[in-house]
Amino acid sequence: MFPVFRLIELAVRGIISLTTSSEASDTYKPGQASGDKEFYDEHYPFQFNKRLLNGLPNEIEYYEKNIGHVTLFRKNEPKKFFEIYETGVISDKELVMNVRLSYEDFVMTGISSQRNTIITQNQVFVLVINDKLNRLEINSSLQHNLTDKNVKRDFGDYLFSYLEKQGEERVSV
Repeated sequence: MFPVFRLIELAVRGIISLTTSSEASDTYKPGQASGDKEFYDEHYPFQFNKRLLNGLPNEIEYYEKNIGHVTLFRKNEPKKFFEIYETGVISDKELVMNVRLSYEDFVMTGISSQRNTIITQNQVFVLVINDKLNRLEINSSLQHNLTDKNVKRDFGDYLFSYLEKQGEERVSV
């Protein structure tokens, strides 16, 4: 009796493993940056990252121009990247960004096994210029999944590193 259950388990694991892609998807969900300020204040209020302005401009037009369509990645993490594919100004201090996240994670491929695969998802982030505290903030919706929270925090790190590099190039020119 036991070998029958083991055989069924192996068959299910094999089918799931064959149908689970390990390639990044090219899916985009355009139009998410079309809400008004109240919508984003209500649905994306949770802060995932913050940095002092440190010489960066406090005009939202600068950020809209410099991150309008950009892919953020690091050389030492080739399987993790963030692509900002749509932006929209929602106030004089807030910019909404549609972002395609791609990162490697474990997925269940059977009853008690896991496999590395590439996860691709679309998320909405709001870049906020906080004049009172002299800093930039990244807001998004709160997810219950710890991996999603960590990836959102990583997006903030990647974006701030990119903006700091752009700021250094702007000063040196």
